[in-house]
This record gives sequence, structure tokens and C-alpha cells, in this order.
Amino acid sequence: MRTKDNILDDIRVNINLAPRHTRPPLELQYILIEVLLDIRNTLVTDAKDAMNALIQIRRNKHDEA
Repeated sequence: MRTKDNILDDIRVNINLAPRHTRPPLELQYILIEVLLDIRNTLVTDAKDAMNALIQIRRNKHDEA
């Protein structure tokens, strides 16, 4: 999975290459993409934490048996 910084760097390059009059909407899209990437990263982290918790519960049940 590409990192947030890597994605945003590519988008920034594309914005800088765009004609000046088209940049304001692109700047707004940049901000929205940044927020979506933050949400993605949070969901991935939460999913990993949940998976680790389930693995730990399973280990504990296995150890008790």
C-alpha cells in the first residue's frame, strides 16, 4: 500500500503542472484526499489492533485448554 506522503507528493506534482486557473479546485481535492488517506490509515490501524486482540484472545483460550 502506498504511503500517504507518497500519494500526496504525486498529487502535488500534478497540481503544480496544471494550468494556474484550474488549481483552486485541485487544491480542495488535495485536502479531501488527505483527509481520506487519514481515515484509511486509521481504519487499517484499527483493523490491525482488532486482529492482534483476537489473536491474543485465541492464544489465551488455547493456553487455558
